[in-house]
Amino acid sequence: MKKLIALTLSIFMAALLFAGCGMTEKTDVSNSKEDKPVLNVSVFAQEHEQAMYREVISRFEEKYNCTVNFQVAGDQYWPELEAALTANAAPDVFYLGLGDIKRRVWLIK
Repeated sequence: MKKLIALTLSIFMAALLFAGCGMTEKTDVSNSKEDKPVLNVSVFAQEHEQAMYREVISRFEEKYNCTVNFQVAGDQYWPELEAALTANAAPDVFYLGLGDIKRRVWLIK
């Protein structure tokens, strides 16, 4: 069951990465990092999950000509994320567990 949840979350994170950089084909042939869009990703992951994320991110960066700043937070993931959200400096993509959605999602009416 844990493997299924980890796989589902990994697929979800990959889908978020695609949404972050867009789904258009690569048109810029420049290799300059300044010309590439940058996507900041912060997750809470174990060692085996980090390796998987890095592989997916590497392929994504190559295909969509963007740069992904991948950060893995440790024990202080939630306090750091809450501080970043409060300071309006949150990463573009971050991990949010199902149990935390109710506390951390604000509805806009």
